[in-house]
Amino acid sequence: MTLLPGDVIATGTPPGVGCFRDPPRWLKPGDVVECEIDGIGTLTNPVVETLDRSEEEEKEPGSEPSYSSSSASTKSSASAGGGGGGTGRLEGMNCIVTGAARGIGRGTAARLGLEGASRVAVVDLDPNAVDESVAFLRRACPSCSYDPVPCDVTDARAVS
Repeated sequence: MTLLPGDVIATGTPPGVGCFRDPPRWLKPGDVVECEIDGIGTLTNPVVETLDRSEEEEKEPGSEPSYSSSSASTKSSASAGGGGGGTGRLEGMNCIVTGAARGIGRGTAARLGLEGASRVAVVDLDPNAVDESVAFLRRACPSCSYDPVPCDVTDARAVS
């Protein structure tokens, strides 16, 4: 896959995040999340307020979220930057999503497809989880080509 200017690289849920801790730990107002890429720069996101949990988030743990171009909630639309349906603004773009086998990463991969991305690399550690996620995403958004990429992105040799 060749990346071009404007293509998207999104990171999903890494191991050790708050929701998987016992007890769970959540970001709170005043916390700051920073992501740095050598030679590119640092993206800094301050947490300014909490959001009420949506009905979707209140579902039983392990239940499948729904992704469709006509049923996005106001919160998910705002966070994804679009309306209820896809805008096509990513048409023809290639995307890479790490941590895409579950959670935020899979939701991001789905939304990229709904927004018109032509190809999304679904990257995660567990090959079985990657295959399951890709099968789910292909059903959710058949117009996008989802490519399974089992890989440990923290291992430079595996990435190259």
